[in-house]
Amino acid sequence: MQQLAIARPLESGIDLAELWDQLIAGRLIVSNTFHQAGRCFAELEERRPPPGFALPAVEILARFFLGEGQKRLAYDAKVSTGTIAGWCANALCAMAPRQSVSRAPILLVMAAHCRYGMPLQPARLEQVIPGGSMQISCETPGASFGTRLSRSELEVAFLAIEGKKHCEIAQTRNTSGRTTANQLASIFGKLKVSGRAELRSQAIAEASLGLARRKAGASAPRAIPCQPTSVLSL
Repeated sequence: MQQLAIARPLESGIDLAELWDQLIAGRLIVSNTFHQAGRCFAELEERRPPPGFALPAVEILARFFLGEGQKRLAYDAKVSTGTIAGWCANALCAMAPRQSVSRAPILLVMAAHCRYGMPLQPARLEQVIPGGSMQISCETPGASFGTRLSRSELEVAFLAIEGKKHCEIAQTRNTSGRTTANQLASIFGKLKVSGRAELRSQAIAEASLGLARRKAGASAPRAIPCQPTSVLSL
């Protein structure tokens, strides 16, 4: 695997699958995240020496990011849901300290999807920070929900995808917690998802599908209009 050197980022951007590999190898850590103007930002720091990772815990965390529920994961691993929650928390803490699994940085969730076979746009390098760190960003997924949700619901969906708590969503939109809960329930019903994890996974999956369609459209040969034969040329 090619090492992602912060001092020499790729000109085309940061491949999210490669980013996931670097994070689980312990070479990088997500030190800070924020959202602005429809994009999710993350600050990455190089870490030495890399700590040891429990691979099963990382795989469980990735499957959770991909939308699988804790009950299903516990059944497959033949452990309790509490054990699954602990494994996910420990794996996430090693990659992004002070983050909650249910509200993990969406860019990290996107990296897991990309590593497990879902093509996504590379992250954009925003700046290289002296001392061995850099800031990257990706477009926040979820724009495709706009055809199925109302304007207010779409705003709530974006905030949920970003990882905001119920109270934070309510505060941002100057509404009550009850209104936020009702809107989220409506969003989940319209999109046929069971909760936030599936909402985020669905947003990423649709972003990947949109990318594939745009690429297919760009590579399709253009039709050359037929020129009718002039009667005078016969």
